[in-house]
Amino acid sequence: MFESEYDSIVKFAISIPKRKFKKAVTRNLIKRRTIEAYRKQKSAFYQTLQTYNKKIALFLIYTSDHVSSYSEIEKIIEVILQKLIRSIPK
Repeated sequence: MFESEYDSIVKFAISIPKRKFKKAVTRNLIKRRTIEAYRKQKSAFYQTLQTYNKKIALFLIYTSDHVSSYSEIEKIIEVILQKLIRSIPK
């Protein structure tokens, strides 16, 4: 079977509620920070998924009421990915 370009190991999406952050500039700032934090930490996650031949769809919803700094977001993404790695059935 041929794998297309859309059959990636991880499908990743982010949602920032318009109700909490009215300005698109603010929502985009949070998205950029989250995507960058995920990009920098995804290698170990991808390796684990490849090892166990798994695929995952990851959808994050930003629930905080304030704009977090990049370092805060990076720590949270790291915790999320570590929990996901531990929960992968072997």
